[in-house]
Amino acid sequence: DDVFFEGMRRSQLAITRFLPGHPISAPIARQGSFATMTGAGGLGRAADAPAGATVEPLVFGPEQAFGDIPSGPGQPGDWTKDDREQRGPRTLGLAVSGPGGRAVVFGSSSFLTRVFLLDAEGGPANRDLGLNALAWLVQREEAIAARPREVYESRDDLTPDEQARIVLYVIV
Repeated sequence: DDVFFEGMRRSQLAITRFLPGHPISAPIARQGSFATMTGAGGLGRAADAPAGATVEPLVFGPEQAFGDIPSGPGQPGDWTKDDREQRGPRTLGLAVSGPGGRAVVFGSSSFLTRVFLLDAEGGPANRDLGLNALAWLVQREEAIAARPREVYESRDDLTPDEQARIVLYVIV
């Protein structure tokens, strides 16, 4: 419970485990990239879910994660690290399909915010996960993909004097 790690970074997860067999997550799993989420809660199928519904996990949290066990129905945990913590990976995304249609549920919406889509804090799979879920929901499976990453090339031209200094310091 270090004060330095409190807040958003404390609950930030780098998601590297994606179900390789579902159209939403398969391209991301093949590419081997990661997504970033904060304050994510675990998901599961409710006991009273309709019999015809198919629930498939898409995204899993890391092995070393931990989280509160709710105090009771509709009551959150206390957000402090104690012996009531459940440790281990959790399902953080589900794809639900059935006679009534399709739904995609995530344990956090933070991965679709600007800080995770455009800034350096997010993983490269955040955008793909959101777009793939949307394409699957509207039944446009041909639009599902892991988009190519932008490669930034930087070049620095050195003067002959700078090259000689590098040779001197590195080799000699």
